[in-house]
Amino acid sequence: MPVLAAAGVVLVLALVFGPSWWIRHVLRKDGVERPDLPGTGAEFARHLLDEAKLDHVKVEVTDEGDHYDPLDRAVRLLPQHHDVRSVAAVAVAAHEVSHAIQHARGEPAFQRRFELVTKLIWVRRLATGVLLFAPVVFLLVKAPLLVGLQILAGMALM
Repeated sequence: MPVLAAAGVVLVLALVFGPSWWIRHVLRKDGVERPDLPGTGAEFARHLLDEAKLDHVKVEVTDEGDHYDPLDRAVRLLPQHHDVRSVAAVAVAAHEVSHAIQHARGEPAFQRRFELVTKLIWVRRLATGVLLFAPVVFLLVKAPLLVGLQILAGMALM
């Protein structure tokens, strides 16, 4: 029975973390400088926005992860996607610009996602708190199983 439980835990962890691991792997692999590309991720994003007649949408560099900010009307890219000529930079820029286009068109799926993100920000804060207090809980109760469950709960909430 413990083997089945361990296999179940491994399967759940693979389902939860596998896709993001794979995306990071592909972005790292395809993030190498390509001098043969005609522009950086930021230049490509600006080109796509101009083609879509979204001149008012800014393209900015950020340290907080690639995203489109509908409140500030800005496509924000990490330095490795903003300033670099790579396949990854172009792909990420195109993805974030697509959110700006969805927003401009008033697509209902984009609006629902935006509402969900703004309403559920407290879940991410809760997850951060749960993970930060794991060492404190361990010091107080000295139960590794409880701390393990707490860490799993925090990761699941993320």
